[in-house]
Amino acid sequence: MNFTGIAVRVSINPLFFKKSLNSEFVRLRKKGVAPQDIKPRIVAPLIDNIMKQADEVLFKISDVFDYEFKGKKGTFEWHECQNCGEIVFASGIRIKDSKRVCIPCSGYG
Repeated sequence: MNFTGIAVRVSINPLFFKKSLNSEFVRLRKKGVAPQDIKPRIVAPLIDNIMKQADEVLFKISDVFDYEFKGKKGTFEWHECQNCGEIVFASGIRIKDSKRVCIPCSGYG
């Protein structure tokens, strides 16, 4: 691969994200309602709103900056999630209650 030594950072615009946290969708998710159980009349307008926004509204985009890429050494080390049994590479394992678990079972984001 040919790397140029420059980069740009893209992240979710915090202002847009904070507004999104006030939606009925998020209120229902906080109550434990699964996303697939939320009615389309609630979800569809949110998706439509996101799709019509300009990049600048959705994202914070940095100027181009110098960046030295340091790749991580790959590994084939894996573990079985001690909760659900899923096979997970070491980078995706979390420790919860002294058990090796996958990220979804860990409860961490």
